[in-house]
Amino acid sequence: MNYQSIVEEINSIQGKNCFRVAEVSSIEYLETLRLSEEVLAFYRKHEPADIIEINEVRLLPISEIIEENDNYTPGYLLSPHGYCAIASTIYGDIYCIKTSEGEDQIVLASHDEISKGQELNELTQKVKKIGKSFYEFLDAFKGKRLVKSYYDIE
Repeated sequence: MNYQSIVEEINSIQGKNCFRVAEVSSIEYLETLRLSEEVLAFYRKHEPADIIEINEVRLLPISEIIEENDNYTPGYLLSPHGYCAIASTIYGDIYCIKTSEGEDQIVLASHDEISKGQELNELTQKVKKIGKSFYEFLDAFKGKRLVKSYYDIE
C-alpha cells in the first residue's frame, strides 16, 4: 500500500514534515505486538516525529505507542490480547489495530469501559470496530472523520 499521498496531506494540514524514518529498536518493539507487515512498513518509513493531532484525535509516535501499550489503561490491558494502541483521543480513548491471520482490524476502546480483571470475551465486547485496514484508518484520520469519543459511536 502506498501511503505517500496520505503522509503528504497530513504534512500539508500540519504545515510541516511530521514524519521520520523509525529507529530499528522501535520497529523491533512493534514486531512484538504482532502487527501486520503493512503496518510495520508504514512505521519504518513514516513514524510520526511527535504526536500529530487532527480534529482532537492524536496519531502517536512509537515512543507513545510503547507507553500506551505497556503502561496506560486501556492499552496495557488490551495489548496482551493482540491489540496495539496507535492513536488516542482528547478524552483518553484509544484507537487500536488488531492483526489476525494477516488481516488488520481497527477498533476504538474507552478508558471507562476497559478495566483490570475483565475476561477476554468481555474486553472484545467493549471495543467498537471502526474499520478494516490501517490505510482506511489513516485516510479517516487526515479527513477528520474519526470520532473523538468512544461514546460518539452508535
